[in-house]
Amino acid sequence: CDPGLNLVEGLGTCVASCPNGYSEDNSICHKCSGNCRTCDTNDTALCLSCDSSEYKLDHSVNLCVVTCASNTYPNQEDDECFACDSSCARCSGSSSSLCTA
Repeated sequence: CDPGLNLVEGLGTCVASCPNGYSEDNSICHKCSGNCRTCDTNDTALCLSCDSSEYKLDHSVNLCVVTCASNTYPNQEDDECFACDSSCARCSGSSSSLCTA
């Protein structure tokens, strides 16, 4: 690629900025895993955001999931899953008063 452009891994095309689903590292756009819109530069399996509102970002494992794990709760505004209070097995929010199990 010309200077200032990034090579899209697997496609062999050069772009000014990496498209959704790719992460840039040393002028190469690496494909993110799963349903990630953006992912960690050092580990493309770790999602930073998800590619559609069908998926929620589970911060406990940095993956895009359809349903939040039992020890996390969905934040509808951000389409993300956050950890329950440590005293909860299940919850509907972050405080210990929101434990459901």
